[in-house]
Amino acid sequence: KAKINIYIIFAVVDFLSFQVKELSEILEKKEEVNQIYYDNSNIEQTRDLYLSKAISECQLILFLASRESIFNSERCVRELKIARNNNLQIIPVKGQDISWGDLFKLELSRELGFEFSKDSINDFCDKLYEYLKQFKRDTNLFDSEEAAVDNQRLNLKNAVHNFLNSGDFETIFYQKRSEFTKIFEKVARKEISPEEFMLNFGSILKR
Repeated sequence: KAKINIYIIFAVVDFLSFQVKELSEILEKKEEVNQIYYDNSNIEQTRDLYLSKAISECQLILFLASRESIFNSERCVRELKIARNNNLQIIPVKGQDISWGDLFKLELSRELGFEFSKDSINDFCDKLYEYLKQFKRDTNLFDSEEAAVDNQRLNLKNAVHNFLNSGDFETIFYQKRSEFTKIFEKVARKEISPEEFMLNFGSILKR
């Protein structure tokens, strides 16, 4: 039950609505959490150094997703980039002013997502902590190489998911639905392997 450090990414204007101070204080008291970091500095000159150091010491990222943090915050984009450079897993916490689909803009999805609730910050933190504990059991957060593979796998799944839900795919699928149907049937009958299915799927898209 190794303790983890968590970094919280959020837009400045969301500090109160997401109750970031209370969220960090409550989570930090949990058994399997060592420390919670977030950027509360107003000094631009020292911010990048702090961000790089703090994020590199963490094993997990909580991204507080709102209309502001997704569409208008350069700071959030910068912090997410640092997190990805460190191969850290990112858990989106969805606010009430966005849809899950809005996460696609930052190459995130609801697969790892958790929904924010304003009803009771203590109850919310208890539920979030249980979710994080299970995620920690299912994912190796301490092996950077394994984390990199996990991230690549997740990024691929997100990219495929986003493409499948795009208008481009609908157009291509309509045009080539007979070809897609054939490979779906082949993999269902186990005539081709999952790897061959992916290769065939990709080749159809490129034609």
